[in-house]
This record gives sequence, C-alpha cells and structure tokens, in this order.
Amino acid sequence: MAATAHQALSPSPQLVGRSVEFATLWASVANGGGLVLVEGEAGVGKTCLITELKRDAARRFLLGRCYPVREAFPLGPVVEALRGVDGRWQSRSSPLTGALRPLLPELADRLPPAPEPLGDVLGERYRLFRGTIDLLAALGPTVLAIEDMHWSDESTCDLTTLLLQSLPANLSLVLSYRSHDLDAAAPFRTVLARLPPRTTRIDLQPLGVDEVRTLTGTLLHADNVSEQFAHLLWERTGGVPFAVEEVLRLLRGRNDLVERRGQWMRRTLDELAVPAAIRDTVLERLGRLGADARIVARAAAVWGGVIEDDAVPELSGLPVDSCAPALSEAIVAAMLSDDNGRIDFRHSLARQAVYDGTPGPDRRLLHARSAELLVRREPHALTRRAHHYRLAGRTAEWVQCAEQAADRLAAGGDVLSAAAFVEDAAATSTIPLDTRVRLALKLASWSRHGPRFERSVQILRDLLQQPNLTPPQRGELRASLGMLVVRYDVAGLADLEAALPDLAHRPDLYARALSTLAIPRLTATPVSTQLAWAERAVEVAAAVDDAEARVAVVVDRTALLGETADPGFRAALDVLPQPGAGAAHDRQLLRATINAVDALTGAGHYDEAAEWAGRADRLFDELAEERESYLGIGFEIYRLILRWSRGEWAGIEADVRSLLARGPTQGQLEHLLGRLLAARGDLPAAEERLRHAIDVLTAEADLRVAADAAGGLAAVLLARGSPEEAVAAALPALLVVRRKGAWTWATQFAPPLVAALLVAGRAEEAAELVADLAAGLADRDAPAGLAALAECRGQLAEHRGDFVAAAGSYDDAATRWKALPNPLRAAYAAESAGRVLAAAGQSGGVARLEDAHAGFIALGATWDANRVASVLRRAGAGVPHRRGRRGYGAQLSPREREVADLLTDGLTNRQIAEALFLSPRTAEAHVARVLRKLGVPSRDKLAQDGRAVNATGRQ
Repeated sequence: MAATAHQALSPSPQLVGRSVEFATLWASVANGGGLVLVEGEAGVGKTCLITELKRDAARRFLLGRCYPVREAFPLGPVVEALRGVDGRWQSRSSPLTGALRPLLPELADRLPPAPEPLGDVLGERYRLFRGTIDLLAALGPTVLAIEDMHWSDESTCDLTTLLLQSLPANLSLVLSYRSHDLDAAAPFRTVLARLPPRTTRIDLQPLGVDEVRTLTGTLLHADNVSEQFAHLLWERTGGVPFAVEEVLRLLRGRNDLVERRGQWMRRTLDELAVPAAIRDTVLERLGRLGADARIVARAAAVWGGVIEDDAVPELSGLPVDSCAPALSEAIVAAMLSDDNGRIDFRHSLARQAVYDGTPGPDRRLLHARSAELLVRREPHALTRRAHHYRLAGRTAEWVQCAEQAADRLAAGGDVLSAAAFVEDAAATSTIPLDTRVRLALKLASWSRHGPRFERSVQILRDLLQQPNLTPPQRGELRASLGMLVVRYDVAGLADLEAALPDLAHRPDLYARALSTLAIPRLTATPVSTQLAWAERAVEVAAAVDDAEARVAVVVDRTALLGETADPGFRAALDVLPQPGAGAAHDRQLLRATINAVDALTGAGHYDEAAEWAGRADRLFDELAEERESYLGIGFEIYRLILRWSRGEWAGIEADVRSLLARGPTQGQLEHLLGRLLAARGDLPAAEERLRHAIDVLTAEADLRVAADAAGGLAAVLLARGSPEEAVAAALPALLVVRRKGAWTWATQFAPPLVAALLVAGRAEEAAELVADLAAGLADRDAPAGLAALAECRGQLAEHRGDFVAAAGSYDDAATRWKALPNPLRAAYAAESAGRVLAAAGQSGGVARLEDAHAGFIALGATWDANRVASVLRRAGAGVPHRRGRRGYGAQLSPREREVADLLTDGLTNRQIAEALFLSPRTAEAHVARVLRKLGVPSRDKLAQDGRAVNATGRQ
C-alpha cells in the first residue's frame, strides 16, 4: 500500500537505532518541497537511511552519487539520478528540458527538441540548469537524493543552489555528506552557506553499545549476543554500522563466532583482536576470494562506480566463462552488489580499501582499460577518460581528453570546472612547452571568472621563466598574468605594460590590457594618460571579431569618464549598446550600469544614480546568477552608499553589517560603517573602522574610495582635537589627487583637511589646496565637488575673520548639498553658517543652527545634534524638540513588538510592510529601531536566536 501523509513508513528491521532519524526524514519528504541534509561520517548509515525511502510507492525515488575523482563529470550525480526515470511524467515538460538531450539520450524520446544554441557559454549553462529544474518539476511527487555531496563539483552545487531558490512543490531534495571531508575549497560549502528556511538536518551519530548488540543480533539472526562481545565490538568499531557489519563478516568467515550457553560470542576473547581499521577487514575478506574474484573486485574499484555486468570481462581482462563465476563469488561474499546487472561496491569505503590495496602496476593497467572501455561504450565521457588516462600514466591521452573536456565545459558555461581540468596539465613539466602555453592561456581566461586563481598565477609565473618562449607567447602569458594579478595587487599593471610590445598578433588582448591599465582608481597615473590609453583600446578593439572584448573596453572607457566626472560621461552612457546580444554581452552592460550608479553618486547626481540602479535591477532579473557574484555584491555596496548620501538611513547600519558578514572584508563597507559610527558619536569605533578601511582599500588598490575614507578619518580626528593627526591622515590622498588630476576625488576629504590645516596654523597650504580644487573642478560635472568647494571657501573666510563672506559660502554649500539632496552635508554647512553669523552678531544664526539640529535629529546623527544643541544653549536659544505621541524610549512600542515578531519569523521588510499595511519605507524604519533597541546586529541574528523574547514574551 502506498504511504500517505497519515500513514508513515517504518524503517526496516535492518535499520537499527535509526527510528527517530527515519521518522524525521520521512516526515520531511512526505509533503514535498523541502530540503533534508543527512550528515555523518563514512559508514555511519547515511545510504541505508536514505534508500529506505525507496519503499514509498507514492513518489519516485531518484538516486545519484558524487565520486572522489578530481575531474568529476559536471552535473554527473544529477544526470545519474535522472537516468533512473521510468515511465511518463505527470505534466508536460517545458521546451527548456530539450537542452538535456545530449546528457540523457535514454530520455530523448520523451524530451522536446533541443533549443537553438544561444552562442553564449553562461547562457547555455543557465538554460541547462533551468531545463533540469523544469524536468524535475514535471515528474510529479519525487524524492531526489544525492549522496556524498562533499565530493560534488561546482556545477552540481550551482544547480543545487538555483534549485533551492525555486524548489518544485512536489520535489523533496535529500543530500548526504561528510562534514569532516569538506575542505576549505569544497564547492558544497557555498550550498551550506545559503540554505532555505525549509531545511531539515539529520546528524547521524555512531551507534551505542545496546544498538550495536541489537544490530549484531539482527545480522546473526539471533537475540542472544553476549554483552561482552557487543561491548568489545562497539569499542573496536566505534559504533559505525558498516564497520560492525564488516567485522562480523570477517569473524564469521574465520569461524571465530560460536554459540555457547545460548549466546553468540567470540571463540576466545583474548586470542584475536577485532581489526580497528575497516580497510584491514575489507582487504582480508578480499584475500579470501579466489584469484579471479579478486581481479574482478579490483577492476570494479578502479572503474570507480556502477558498471554493467557485461562490461566486466572487458575491464578485468578475464574470459567471459571465467568472469561470470568470479563475479558471482564476489557478489555472494558481499564484496560487490548486483542491482539488475548493475555492479557496484556495497559501500564506498570498501571500494576505496580495495583500490588502495591494488598494486600500482595493476592499478595503472586497470585505469588504462577503463579509459579504453569508455572510448567504446561512452565516447562522450571525456572527463572520466581524462581521469583514467592520467592515473594510467598515459600523459598524452590525459592532456588531450582533459583539454577537450575543458573546452566542452567552457562552451557550456562552466568555466570554473573547465579551469580545474587543465590546471594540472598546464603545470606538468613533461608536457611539450607549446601545449603548456596553450593550456595556461585558456586557464587564465577561465580563471578570471572565479574567486580562486592563485594556482593559475603561479603556473603563469613558472612558464614565464622558460627560456624557449617566443615573443608572442611571452606577451600573451604576461598579459594574462597581469589581468589576473591586478584583481588583488597593482603589481599586475607592470606585467600588462611589459606585455604590450609583444601583443601585435593579438589586438583583442592588446586592447584589454590597455583598457585595464586605464582603470583610474588603481594607480596615481594622470587621468590624461589613462584617457589616451582608453581611447586607443576602443580604437583597436573596434577591429577585432571578439564582441565581448569590444563592449568591455567601451565599458571601461565609460567608467573612466564617470569616475572623473568628465562632461562626456553622459554622452558615453547614451551610446552604450542595448542588452539582448547574449549573456556575456549583457554582463558587460550590467557592469556599465553598476559603474554608472557609483560614478553618478560620487559626482552628486543622486536622482540619476537611482534611475541607473533601477536599470541594474532589471538586468539582474535577466542575469539572476550574477546576484551572488562580485557584480552583485558591488551593486549592493553602491546602493548603500547612495542611501547614505541621500540620508536614507533607516536600517542602513544593519544592512551594512549583514553585507560585511557575507564574505571577505570590503573596504567600502568598512568606510561606510565608520561614517555611520561617527554620526552616532562613537568616535573611537569610527576611527578604528576608518583606519582599517584605508588599509584594506589601499591593499585592494581602490585609491578613490581610500581618499573618501581618509576624509572620514580626518573629520573624526579633528573632532577629537587632533588636527595634526587629521592632516597626516588626509595628506596622502591629496598627493594622489594632485598627481592624478582627479579633483572630484577630493570631495570627501577637502573640507576636513582644510579645517585641520587652518587649526594647525598652516593657512597657506589650506589656501593653495582650495585654489587647486577650484581649478580642478572648473571643467568637471560634479555638483557634490562644487558644494565641497563652497564649504572650503567658507572655512578660509572664517579663518580670516570675514564672517559675512564665510556665512555666504556656507549658505551656498548648504543650498547645493540640499539640492542633491545630501541632508547630512547640508546640516553641517547650515551649522557652520549659523556659527559664524552668531559670532558676528548677525541675525539668522540661531535659525540656521535650528535647521542644522533638525536635520541631524531626522537622520539619527545624535552626536552631531547634541553638539549643535550645546551651541544653541550657549547662544541663549532653546533647543527645539518634536512633540507628538508618547515615546517609548528603549522599550518597544506596540507596533515595534509586531515588527519584532515578524522579524523573528524571518519575514523580509516587504513582507512585513504587506502584513502590517505599511509603506516599505515605514517598515524599514521600524525594523531599524527594533534591531537597535534589542541590541541585535542583524535581522538574521534576530531570526536565529529569538531575541524578541523580552519584548514579546515569546519563548
């Protein structure tokens, strides 16, 4: 009878000690649409627990496995599972499922025609993923189980991540893995870092003594196992069920188990120690097989997965009439299993033990046979053939297959797996130099798309030491090296510059190298020089066939114009190509759009920056996989900076901290957090953050934002009464700006630096800085820079004692900042105007101070507000305050309690707004206040530990 939601399956008697775990597993998959993680060490029973679900006739059960081979077949476990589909599926599959035809020829008669090629590798890859998800959705109630995810490849993990974002309602996903086998670079870690809310975790632990005794009785078909024997068995095996089973098989095979006085026990407890290592038990059992059966077992171990029984003679080298009984002997001895002619080891531990125990010459021979068998039976299995050829010591065939497999992966969009396939070959010194250079150049090209490229850099450096390189080879290698290294070290620019004379044969690479050299924030190279490089790059790229290279250099030139507030920036934006020419093309346009948000924010065109942020969002809808890439992270940072600039601070600190927690430290986020802390009045913490930001940004070669952070640090140090330190903090940024000629970069640091120089008695330097700033901004389209210049002029006038002129400049600055709008900088300028007017005895000073106070209060800049309040009190004016509904102080208001409840349940700001009939902006403000009052650093932390207890009474 099929199991229903009201009729739970019970585990079979062989599944000892796992009733609770199986009940959890079954309940989790009964209604579909959830993820179950089954974690445990090797041999603890993950496979047995999962395969119990096969007895549920109400849903399909599809099983795939990952294998411990370096050149894993991308999506291999998912393809293996889908090959188990039989019959028709319940609903019509989408046209995208036709993309699976090359991978699933067994289902070709039930799949729609293959779609037309996109001509874009990442687009093809994304379509393949969507087709897989659509097919799974069409199957009806299904359990998809993938075992040993600690060995999974990046493509399988990327598909899993995408699948979890839109898990079909009738699909349950069960993943098993060993946490202790997850190294730092394991792709599965990315899946574990982004688990959906409906995730069930099952942590399988070894059995206890009583459970080992029960399992032993079950395996011996007896209820009378001695306590002594069970305890010794538990002690020697650690309670790992597979180890218990293997040891019992060994002891029984030796006739060391006897029944005495109605109980099963060892013949003599002191005669024979139970083997501590499972490998020893497996190898001893292997040694008890006949010679032919041992050959068959070793052949299956080297093959490394399921093999059809009719292929065993060819693989093992045994005649058919000898192979059949040998195979039967290995199956009867429980060394191998037989599932309708599909032969495999009963456990991966046994396979590995037999593999490790196979002599080297025999292993190499069997790997060679495995490769040749694949040629005849699975000619498209290039990845597995490469694996076997490599371990067979057949280098030429290994390199050929690895390169073909990598090219195919790259054509399908999986460039990271492609890079992994060729990096060992490119590093092998016995391979011909021309071949190594070709592979290394492909490796460098593919590595640029991923986070891990250190080994690629080392391979390129090693090759550049070879004396027999031709000038074109040296130029390509050096340029490729430079474009990798420049991602984390400006030293890469030297490689790019040195490569240029040897790139005449590669205009595409020449253009990309020049374009990279023209990235403005990397060095203090004059903008005029970089603009010439950028123009030349566009000119060269216009004549090449590489469409991505053409659009990339145009995007780079546009970014240069934007970062320096060049008047031609908008015209460059207007002539950018339209999206729709493929994923690679659209990715470059996405980069241009994100750069526009950054540049327009820096120049002070906030409304336009918001419009371009909307365009970026629409492009992200088409390139969903880029949300988690460096482009997506950068876009989130730029959007936070825009919010900060416009005074939209509700919830911003929590969002900054949340983004910081998602990955490596980002200098721009540290800078922004330092600014927020300064506005709140936490000057020591702000100083620490800003110093760290400058260090990180300098290491990241982001000189433009480092200049912004230097301005923030100078302002903090000045507020703490350390003008000389403030000057020292900002002067390096001034030197960069002077040398580069990028005066819009001085917007953040010029006002605090001028103020610090004046306090420190260095008025001539301050005046020179203001004059240079005015000249540098004369031909720039930078309203924020002009507002900062007005502040600086006011500071000079105030220092001269010309308070009326100073007030006029400060008023000019306040008007400019308010027009952007930048309410924080407008409030600072209004405060300065009020201060000098009050000092001069002029009317209007108090009114301006009151405006500044109101601006700081509205932002939540409490420290600044308190400073202005003290000035107002000294001037004999009352401090304005807002009247209205009762305040709740540090306690949550009734509405805030409701918000806290919803946050604890994991709702987003938009969902909270819908649930409480609020505007999104109001909901965002409530969330920020709840987090601040509860002292919780992020909404995720609140959802995890239920910190709303004090406010809501929930336990």
